[in-house]
Amino acid sequence: MQGFGAGSCAVISFAMVQDLFEGEAARAKRSYVATVLSAVPVLAPALGSVLVDRFGWRSVHIVLAAGGVVLLAAVASCVPESLRAQREAREHSSGDGRTSLWTDRVFLRTTLANALSYGVIFSYIAGSPVVIIRQMGYPPAVFAAVFAGTAVALTLGAAGSGMLARRGTSSAAAIRGGLIVTVAATLGLAGFGLGGISPAIIVPLLLVVLFCRGIVVPNLQHVAIGRWSERAGTASALVGVSQLLGGALASVVVAALLPYLRVNAVLVPMAVLAAAAWLMWRPLRP
Repeated sequence: MQGFGAGSCAVISFAMVQDLFEGEAARAKRSYVATVLSAVPVLAPALGSVLVDRFGWRSVHIVLAAGGVVLLAAVASCVPESLRAQREAREHSSGDGRTSLWTDRVFLRTTLANALSYGVIFSYIAGSPVVIIRQMGYPPAVFAAVFAGTAVALTLGAAGSGMLARRGTSSAAAIRGGLIVTVAATLGLAGFGLGGISPAIIVPLLLVVLFCRGIVVPNLQHVAIGRWSERAGTASALVGVSQLLGGALASVVVAALLPYLRVNAVLVPMAVLAAAAWLMWRPLRP
């Protein structure tokens, strides 16, 4: 439910940004949206656990329903129509010969790189409670502190992406740097995991990974969706769905490996997915 809600908000928000802004202005605004949305998958489990502990599991669904009603009312009353006047002129073509998202190599590979990068984060989200509390034996307070720290890192990364956009740093440069650092950090995590993990090492590297994801996500989405401003809603939907599928598949893999690999069931998939995202993006010249 949380993933569906966050995905729906992301699709709507990024499509509206593309309709309301152009070029680097759209990229900067998308970074602001990502600043909020990036923290949702990390903060939601912690907030949900508080609700369940104090008010029972039904309280989660009550809060979600109430939030949905408030959001629907806010959108209906405060959000104007964003569809541009040139609707007929851009109905069948992007204007540069591209007629289908499914044949646009840059769009598809950028979207897949984003999904793989999202899988890195969900590998951590899916496995960290079991690893930190059950396998490593730390109290829930330590887990909550680590989760809060990574949420802050993710949010700061998304905010940093907006600063890079305002300073003229290209999306390609931000993506390239973010993915390279992510690969290096996740390989370090996997190496330390295989040789004996220490919280003094794992937490800083996790913060680096989450910070880089915050920088990379709005830029990957800017490249993918910006190529299809005339079909921003469809492009945003495909980016959002593929991102959620990447997170879901990563979670399944981590859950299957946890009984056998323990902490490495989280760290090794993170490294593999980070490397795959970098390889998917590396040949592109958007």
